[in-house]
This record gives sequence, C-alpha cells and structure tokens, in this order.
Amino acid sequence: MILVVDDETEIADLVEVYLKNEGYLVKKASCAAEALHIADTQPIALALLDVMLPDLDGFTLCRKIREKHLFPLIMLTAKTEDVDKITGLTLGADDYITKPVASNRWRSLHASRHSCDDISGTTRLHRNLLRRQCTTAADCTSTMKAIHAPSTANRFR
Repeated sequence: MILVVDDETEIADLVEVYLKNEGYLVKKASCAAEALHIADTQPIALALLDVMLPDLDGFTLCRKIREKHLFPLIMLTAKTEDVDKITGLTLGADDYITKPVASNRWRSLHASRHSCDDISGTTRLHRNLLRRQCTTAADCTSTMKAIHAPSTANRFR
C-alpha cells in the first residue's frame, strides 16, 4: 500500500487516481498525525510526503517515520530550493520530487519486477527498499509484491 500525505485534497486525489490506475493500493492522510497513525497500523510499502502540512512539516514527519519504519519515503512537494531537497534526503527520504510531477517521473516510481539477484536492474528507490527489507530471495519477492498490488477493483475498496 502507498501512503499519500498531502493536505491539499485535489492533489492527494490526483495522485491517488494516478496510482490506482497503475494498480497500486493507496491510503491518503491529510495531516502528519493521521499519517503517523496509518504508518503504525497499516502495512505501508511506500510513502509520498508533502512538506507543507497543517500540524507538522513533512521534514519532521519524515524523521518521525524513520524512527520506527524502514519503508521508502519520497518527499513530493512544491518546495524547490536545494536546501529543502538536502534537508529531506538528510532526514531519511529516499527521493525528493517537486510538483508538478512529469509523467515520466511517475513511471520511474513503478515497482521493478527484477529479483534480488538482479538489483542492478532496479531503480534507486527499489534498491534501497531491497537492501533494507530483504535478507533472502523470499523476502525480496514478498517486498516487491507488497509495493505492486494486483490491479483488481476489489482491492481498492
């Protein structure tokens, strides 16, 4: 499941539609408190975090998630300054993407279907995920399946 954290409903809805159309399960949160609760209670494979949230900034949220969880975090934000990118990556984000997001950038987020033995064929994001969560080939397979859920209508309810 992919966690989308953004207080702008229109943006969160747009990201959700795109990801669901690509076959991913999506859970949305509009504030950091809700995101932390979801991260602690649901099986999250990836989180997309906005920086500007109403209760905590996304950098603090990233740090708090990193204290307990190893799933990949991508900052998805309108903040384009280099200092913001460096801050996000330093606090534990695996990538930093600025809005608006080009369609080819979305495609780069898709889960690779390569095995642990072929890590060179995966994206940086997925290599990081595999390194953090996979100790055996079976771990690798289940981790990749968790990211790329089957695209059936029943899974989205």
